[in-house]
Amino acid sequence: MARLSGVQRVMEVGMIASCAFAFFLLLSLAYFHPSDPGWSQAGMQVEVQNLMGPVGAYFADILLFTFGITAYLVPFAFAFLGWFIFLHIKNIITLDYLTISLRLVGMLLLVFGFTGLASINFDDFYRVSAGGAMGDIISGAMLPYFNFVGTVLLLLCFFLTGCTLATGISWFQ
Repeated sequence: MARLSGVQRVMEVGMIASCAFAFFLLLSLAYFHPSDPGWSQAGMQVEVQNLMGPVGAYFADILLFTFGITAYLVPFAFAFLGWFIFLHIKNIITLDYLTISLRLVGMLLLVFGFTGLASINFDDFYRVSAGGAMGDIISGAMLPYFNFVGTVLLLLCFFLTGCTLATGISWFQ
């Protein structure tokens, strides 16, 4: 059995921690109960229904309030981050910072586009908007200037551009 170097240990711990946190968030969101006390409300019940306890109820409430249905993708983003840390960070000097920054910009465009589209086009669930507060702010800021069709077109453009920048997949091939 080979011994791990210090950098390899950090990479493995980073992967384990991010995957554990991703699983915690996924279970928190899956067992979200609207009457649990959270960030956006005091709660109707004394006993927390969320499987992950009061901390899980707070995390789920904050994520759903902020991102709406997009919150269900956040655990997968943390799992991907752990995988990226484990497999791709071998030497910090040789990292392609342009590609990483383009992926980050792409992820932001993806989130902004999808939360805005969800806010306008999807039905609300529980007591929050389908796009969350972020989607409501984005779509609310765009609707007076571009009307419904123009806003949907621009948000769709943000989403598709974000897909290309984040994944590197071409829409024309």
